[in-house]
Amino acid sequence: MTLIVSLKELVHAKNVFVKLSQSSFDIKTAYKLSRLILVLNTEYSKFDEFRIKLVEKYGTLQDSKYIIKDENQEIFNSEFESLLSEEVEINTTKFKISDLEKHDCVLTPVDIFAIEKFIED
Repeated sequence: MTLIVSLKELVHAKNVFVKLSQSSFDIKTAYKLSRLILVLNTEYSKFDEFRIKLVEKYGTLQDSKYIIKDENQEIFNSEFESLLSEEVEINTTKFKISDLEKHDCVLTPVDIFAIEKFIED
């Protein structure tokens, strides 16, 4: 199955999948989860590469970190939002919510919202 997700959705889902990766699951769910995390990490790395380019383009290095000056903030925000709106195709199978609730992971409603595109009822 191919899912189309925005980079913004991917960024929000990343922390939840990190949380899930630290939980115990049956072997089938753990395998599906590890495959999905691998694909998401690849896409996230690409996103992060371009995010860093934007920061370097519009920021100034000060004390080992980049600061976006006020005169560049609007254009930086615009280009960053444009990057976040880009969509990527993820080849994966969705998780059933029952696969996740059977195990020792505890998800908040915010967590579920962040990964809802990857879950089926």
